[in-house]
Amino acid sequence: MAIPNWGNLAKSQTDSETIEEAIDRLTAAHNDDAGSHLEVGQSLQSHKAEAIIDHQIGSVVADKMSKTEGIYDTTFDSLDNWSTKISAELADWPGVKLYVEQAAVPEATLMTTVAWPEDFFTADKDILFQFTGYFSSSVVDDADHFANFGFFTSKTNILGIGFSFKNGVVKGYVGHGTTIYETDAIDILMTGVHVYRAQVNSGAGTITFYVDGALVGTISIPWGASTFEAQVEFKSYSNSIADGYFFIHKLAISRQI
Repeated sequence: MAIPNWGNLAKSQTDSETIEEAIDRLTAAHNDDAGSHLEVGQSLQSHKAEAIIDHQIGSVVADKMSKTEGIYDTTFDSLDNWSTKISAELADWPGVKLYVEQAAVPEATLMTTVAWPEDFFTADKDILFQFTGYFSSSVVDDADHFANFGFFTSKTNILGIGFSFKNGVVKGYVGHGTTIYETDAIDILMTGVHVYRAQVNSGAGTITFYVDGALVGTISIPWGASTFEAQVEFKSYSNSIADGYFFIHKLAISRQI
């Protein structure tokens, strides 16, 4: 008696599809399902959620570098091409520091303009502004500090995105002239080193804010299709008896091409 090929058997007396054909059909449906393995606890969802996805050292090759963004960063080896006001100077590497002192040095500024052949800051391009910094304890509670990417006219007239540190309260913000939208207060120690990121997401129409990789706020883009000059500006103001430093260790910006 011949032994039947299991895969060629019909599924049942009422269904002529063979077991092998059923396996092929179900496998194809699984492969075509964009949500396969993405449910909580499944392999791709778990892989995506990993804080660090391990790759062999040296496995990221040159052709993986972005070809859709202009990316620029600095650790402030010099202050060439930066404008300074009163007291902004190189710190111990890496970084730069702004010094403020009530009456004697009430305001300090570090600023540069991004050279770009067209309006850099526009709502229809993804944009990133990130810096690493901290403050001496003496200028936490009686001084105001700003890290702005866009155009800074005054404390109450700002275009762009950034972070404010006013009398010890840390917030992310989006400036649209005299209208300034802010996140909730961010519960961190200003004297500790943190990575601050503000990110324009053109497709979603939002600006998201992160500290040390954790999302701390989201604000809708308020300026529509308008564009404006892009300047990087760090500012410190002494409000009373402040006498200390705003340290910036590293800066990175990017814009979608």
